[in-house]
Amino acid sequence: MIARATATGVLLGLLTGCFNPQLRLASAVHSTELHAARTDLPGIVVQQLEHGRTKQAFYVLEVHKTRGYATPRLAARDPQLVAAHRDLRPLFAQAFRATPGELVAQRGLHVVPGTSTPAIAATSDLSDRAFWEHLKIIEGRFDAALPYSYIVRGSFAPTTVEEAALMFDRRELFVSYLIHGDRVYAFVLGATGTLEVITLPTPARVLQASTQALRAELDQPPADGHELAWQNPASELHDQLLAPIAQRFDLSKIDALYVSPDGFLAGVPFAALLAKGRPVLETLRVTYLPSATVYRHLLQQETLDAPPSFLAIGNPAFSVDVPALPFAEREAETLSFVFDDASLLVGKDATEGEITRALAEHNVLHFATHGVLLGREAPGASSLMVAAGSDGHDGFLSAAEIAGMDLSHSYLAVLSACETASTSDGSATDLASLTSAFMIAGVPGVIGSLWKVADTSTTRLMLDFYREFLASGAGEALRRAQLALAGRPEYRHPYYWAPFLLYGWDK
Repeated sequence: MIARATATGVLLGLLTGCFNPQLRLASAVHSTELHAARTDLPGIVVQQLEHGRTKQAFYVLEVHKTRGYATPRLAARDPQLVAAHRDLRPLFAQAFRATPGELVAQRGLHVVPGTSTPAIAATSDLSDRAFWEHLKIIEGRFDAALPYSYIVRGSFAPTTVEEAALMFDRRELFVSYLIHGDRVYAFVLGATGTLEVITLPTPARVLQASTQALRAELDQPPADGHELAWQNPASELHDQLLAPIAQRFDLSKIDALYVSPDGFLAGVPFAALLAKGRPVLETLRVTYLPSATVYRHLLQQETLDAPPSFLAIGNPAFSVDVPALPFAEREAETLSFVFDDASLLVGKDATEGEITRALAEHNVLHFATHGVLLGREAPGASSLMVAAGSDGHDGFLSAAEIAGMDLSHSYLAVLSACETASTSDGSATDLASLTSAFMIAGVPGVIGSLWKVADTSTTRLMLDFYREFLASGAGEALRRAQLALAGRPEYRHPYYWAPFLLYGWDK
């Protein structure tokens, strides 16, 4: 049996009103100032650092990173935005019909090129406006001295250093990266609860080249004779991204590394980086967070203790002309046997309406299907592709629709498609990330992948993962499943085990 354990335990002081909201005054930056500089919030972060205001810099960074991820949820509350997203739907079908050859017969995501249509531009503007209005409302609640637990519950009040320090225990390390120009900063919150900002000695352009070199070796199966070619860039990236942190913090005393990436760093599989020839995976479980603010949103979910109820969706009868996914259907069927209570939706039964109803009745959610990303141009419009059905749905389960659901009863969502954790432009704050939609809806942990996954190895990894998940929780279960797969000679290369990332809460 799974329990959400004591997720709210670390925030007990916050939610019972023991946290003094006045502590925010010294660390926060008013929304009026931030809104005026909204086109370059990273520049404001650096400006605060240059003036020695480290806590304020952290706060602005939280606003910057939370801004994109909160928008789908806020959009789902706005009837005008809901209608705007719905009006964009014809673009999806048009894009797929226009370029059917771009999708191979493998589960995957299709990135719709950024088209600057008036409808898309208007939707983007409305979504961003919703965030800034939300931030002003939150500040008004603090000014009115309302109870802290009331202010933050269900909201996206940007997290201060003092608040974030309560979210991580002594054996956990939170690292939030920021790229600005050619400089990369690491905001590190350690066991003492103090914040340290490290300017990485490696320029951003070099880091990006190292990232591209590693991904070039991992995005496809290794060619004969090149099985070890990934190790040099993996070692270089470790030395560039984590070694400067290890000089200030003893990573041997850390069990879990929480990473909030930025820009191209969202494409780095930190678990596959090599420290003295050993993957980070061997010593640390790595979890990705959009921001500390979104993490607090997840930790505030009500503690649950319900038996696992598994929902598997595989190979829907798509409403547009894309390849079928027979292996994804077999994967869904196979995994459903792991659970005593399981439901399977495949083919013509995997309709958007039926899936929406089933999501409310199950707490472990597994999707093996195609998807579409629209990226920054249409926040919340990225979608998982399912069957349309006969009840008026179009077969595109959008991020805004997902974010607007109440999935706080859930333990986990697994998006077993290719590149479900990736974004159209490689940015960590790209609004198109489907993983964020599930987190915003209340799912504490979401697993996605960075590159096109191999069918056979993915099913094996997922079987091991779910067996471990029932006993160990998502973070440790994923780590053990990846180690088990890497231990098999035919799957030793990280192409097979490294693409899967856990976002959110890893317990």
